[in-house]
Amino acid sequence: MKLDFKRTSSKSAFTLIELLIVTTIIAILATISVPLFGFLKGRAQQVSCISHLRIMHGGFMGYMQEHDEIWPQMPPGLNEADEGKEWEWWYEQLKDYGVSKAHWLCPADVSSPEQTYDVNDNFASSYIPTPFDGLPNTAFKWSSQPWVIERGTLHGDKQGPNILMPDGTIRQGLSLFPE
Repeated sequence: MKLDFKRTSSKSAFTLIELLIVTTIIAILATISVPLFGFLKGRAQQVSCISHLRIMHGGFMGYMQEHDEIWPQMPPGLNEADEGKEWEWWYEQLKDYGVSKAHWLCPADVSSPEQTYDVNDNFASSYIPTPFDGLPNTAFKWSSQPWVIERGTLHGDKQGPNILMPDGTIRQGLSLFPE
């Protein structure tokens, strides 16, 4: 008598070894990709920051076109007052040109991650505009003079602040912590 060990069932299933191999491959891929998410989040914040600076450039250009090419002039004594009033003043100057309070904050700025944008808030910006005199075209006289500089090292120690130039380009400043 001959024994036949062929499968008679038409159902097929995964073996335990196959399931362990697939689970191991998924675990390895997850381990490799987790650090990548932090990098991608930082890169997305940097791209959003550059977008905010470009929107601010458009706001400054619109303001100067309507004011005979004169840079916004801060009232005397305001820059010596509290910082919230100073940023509120900058916001008020550019809000009609498409620059909202959200555009004054870099997404990587962890000092104010849950900032609300109510007019009565003590508002602080992630960017510092350059003061110019009240003469026409002063903001365009020096092509290497930045219009807006990002505060601190919002994008990490190895990267310097983003800098908005008069021609609308965004340059990378020098790192405060060189290697």
